[in-house]
Amino acid sequence: MSEPPNKLEPMSEPLNAMNDRLSEPQGRRIRCRDMADALERMAHGKQFWLADFGRGRRKRPDHEILQKSQELDVLQQAARDYRTQQFQEQCDAVFRPRENQVRRP
Repeated sequence: MSEPPNKLEPMSEPLNAMNDRLSEPQGRRIRCRDMADALERMAHGKQFWLADFGRGRRKRPDHEILQKSQELDVLQQAARDYRTQQFQEQCDAVFRPRENQVRRP
């Protein structure tokens, strides 16, 4: 008897691709300044959402507003962290080649 087809199987390919991307060498990581920029753009989007849907006739349910507010706080804190001098130095060290590494063009 053959087993029934696994309905989750189509998802395995995208998940495998995502896992491969996450396990890539650190040389392919996003630079700290770029992370801070991206986080600030995401936070800006949350601010617009809260302005549009936080009150008035288009107001969303309170739990959605609370969730977006918490997400905004997290994004803003992460962006600040990525911009701090100490974090910048630690993050930049990830991108510096080690003495025994060969630099690729």
